[in-house]
Amino acid sequence: MENKKIILAQVADLSKALSKLSSALNSKDDSEIIRDGTIQRFEYIRMRNLASHTYNEKLAEEVYLELPNFEKDANMLLDKINRKIIQ
Repeated sequence: MENKKIILAQVADLSKALSKLSSALNSKDDSEIIRDGTIQRFEYIRMRNLASHTYNEKLAEEVYLELPNFEKDANMLLDKINRKIIQ
């Protein structure tokens, strides 16, 4: 039972993080500060590691443009996890 509580807490954290990602990606503000903050907040994407060691404007833009794909995949994962928990 304790494991299920841990899993439910982690799923809730993922859901909250995805909600924040959606808000950031849907922001009308497309400034560098929003882009860079979004990249830093979501360190999941492999390319983020490259961007964190040497700042490269072009690479930062590539990482930011990849975030909608991550959002889609992460939401699909969250849906699958939620379906498993409900079973």
